[in-house]
Amino acid sequence: RDGGTVTGITGRQRGGRAHSDRQHLPADFVVEATGRAAKVFGWLADMGWESAEIREVDGRMSYVSRFFRLPTDHTISWYTAGCLTYALDINRGGGAVLVDGDRWLITLIGAGGEVPPTDLDDFLDYAASLDVEEIPTTITAGTPLTPPYRYARMANRWICYHRLRRWPQRLAVVGDAVCVFNP
Repeated sequence: RDGGTVTGITGRQRGGRAHSDRQHLPADFVVEATGRAAKVFGWLADMGWESAEIREVDGRMSYVSRFFRLPTDHTISWYTAGCLTYALDINRGGGAVLVDGDRWLITLIGAGGEVPPTDLDDFLDYAASLDVEEIPTTITAGTPLTPPYRYARMANRWICYHRLRRWPQRLAVVGDAVCVFNP
């Protein structure tokens, strides 16, 4: 930076490890678009700028997804089934959806700190606790195609950069680096 103006970025090439690998790349305009993991909030503080207000709503949600394949002789008369969470009363949910001919995406949802399991037997038990029988039936009839994937950083967050009294020139922050919504 040069006073109140951003003049470029400093970083290192992929694989670079040492501080000496860092390079400064001059720029006329810098756009921070690195998403949820953006570090611009801290960089501004390190440069002595006032901190922006962060507004956050966290339903303490998480989900686990996994693809399954059903046998070709298995008959299904539906393509999507789901059971939603409902704040304070229902902390478990999930869904099954046909995504590609014979592949099914099964997602189990937890809210309020409820965390769906990744172990196949526990995954099935969790699905069986829902009010939609199609989900555990699909798991039981299917063959897992992928490992389970858990996602748990789902808080909604808005960094109110627009309320700052001053802002560095030639810097824009966009997308999830500003406002993150529960996916």
